[in-house]
Amino acid sequence: MDYLGSEVKSAGNNGHSVTFTLTGGNSVLSGGPLTGKYTLLQFHFHWGSDNSKGSEHFLDGKQYSAEMHLVHMNQKYSTFSEAIAQNDGLCVVGVFIEVGDEANPAFQSVVDVVKNAQYNGDTAAVNGGIDINKLLPESEEYIHYIGSLTTPTLNECVDWINMIEPVRISEEQIAVYRGLYHTAKGEANPVQLVNNFRPCQGLNDRKLNIKLSSFERRSWWSWWLRWFRR
Repeated sequence: MDYLGSEVKSAGNNGHSVTFTLTGGNSVLSGGPLTGKYTLLQFHFHWGSDNSKGSEHFLDGKQYSAEMHLVHMNQKYSTFSEAIAQNDGLCVVGVFIEVGDEANPAFQSVVDVVKNAQYNGDTAAVNGGIDINKLLPESEEYIHYIGSLTTPTLNECVDWINMIEPVRISEEQIAVYRGLYHTAKGEANPVQLVNNFRPCQGLNDRKLNIKLSSFERRSWWSWWLRWFRR
């Protein structure tokens, strides 16, 4: 992973999540299970109304409080529309987020921007960039599988790389996400933006490839998948 924090220029609330957009095209992912190079386009989040739910994947039967998705496009395709029509068009890196007692200093730069995109349609500038690399877990262990987008049109175009180790943020930090709205500012009946994850889906014969730092026996073969569709 070679991510340039200076390429993160803005964030927006689209009523389904808050999405941080990159410009420049120099934040690149390659190697591991991937063939070719993939450019990071954006990253966004899924979260629950409480700490017992929120992530779009389960790990060994556990659902985490939130999950970050880093969305990459294969460099051999010219447009996003072209990429999602191909089975190797995208790669999404998923990062579990759990809530702990202490604030995560790296995530505070993200949270400070999220505060300024409270309502559907709000956008916020990112001043000074965001160090994306510090948002990731220290361990490079992951689970890889071939799957789909988790929102319509649900194209089967994604190499999923899900990091096994979660990152931790505080109650105060996750509360900022739960303070966002699905509705636009000024609407008569505001709707809180929470539980933006897809209901649990079966594996449907998908093969899971697990990259561990050691060969110790683990129980992660019981892994189930969650996606979000509004």
